[in-house]
Amino acid sequence: MILGAKGLLGAELVDFFKRSGSYSVVGLNHTQADITDEKNLFRSFSRYEPDIIINCAALINVEYCETNPFEAWKINAGGPGTTVHIMRVLGLKALFIHISSAYVFGSDRKRFREDDEAHPVNNYGISKLMGERLVEAEARAAGMRFFIIRTSWLYGRFRPTLVDSIVMKLRKHKPFAVIDDHRGVVTSTKNLAWGVGELIKNKYASGTYHLFDKSNGGVTKYEIALEIAKTLGFDSRLLKRISGADILTVSYPTSAILVNTKFRAFPDWRTSLRAYLLEHYGKEK
Repeated sequence: MILGAKGLLGAELVDFFKRSGSYSVVGLNHTQADITDEKNLFRSFSRYEPDIIINCAALINVEYCETNPFEAWKINAGGPGTTVHIMRVLGLKALFIHISSAYVFGSDRKRFREDDEAHPVNNYGISKLMGERLVEAEARAAGMRFFIIRTSWLYGRFRPTLVDSIVMKLRKHKPFAVIDDHRGVVTSTKNLAWGVGELIKNKYASGTYHLFDKSNGGVTKYEIALEIAKTLGFDSRLLKRISGADILTVSYPTSAILVNTKFRAFPDWRTSLRAYLLEHYGKEK
């Protein structure tokens, strides 16, 4: 069962597991399974009795979360906790997989391992961290297997993202600014879906995993934009470096580079990004 099945990652996971031929897949959107509604979840879980539940439902707009903290906490913290709690009440011994974020970390370090202490700098990061802690507490109390997966800067075919926005701006052939002093990791949803599948298939131990496309020292959004321009044949001089402090109204970690110590490495971020661009946009010029 995939919760948040109409979102960017949720839709990718539904497609991945259906194509695998090894699973019976139920994808539920917000109206079909609201992770903040105990009765709704109770009905859905009782009806399907899933063996594996993957939670992709989240409020991901960082700026919106900053001005709507109650809603952020309700969905990103209370929602995952409620989901595992209802599983526990029903006696479901399903594997629970929760998708979290690199933004649970702050700017106190440059790189973060799975077991590093988290110090988020905005309401989105705080709410995601609290979601992780509720999931782990409920799952361990129930003796339930769980994976918490941290990732960042997702892009893929089922919903427009930063990558597609940059392509649209380049097509206008007018200069535009891209932040070049915040470093993170970028991840293809296709690679992430594969990684989730591997965790399940190979029966990894419960815990937190960092899954993202390989990069040495992380990347900035400017570097992502530069790679897009290069791949599709646009003039890179259209890209203007800018500091996040000049345009952002919310605190972001200046470095949210994840370190993976527990799972095999994903393909290089440039390789994955080029494949996506050429498949969806072709060689523009």
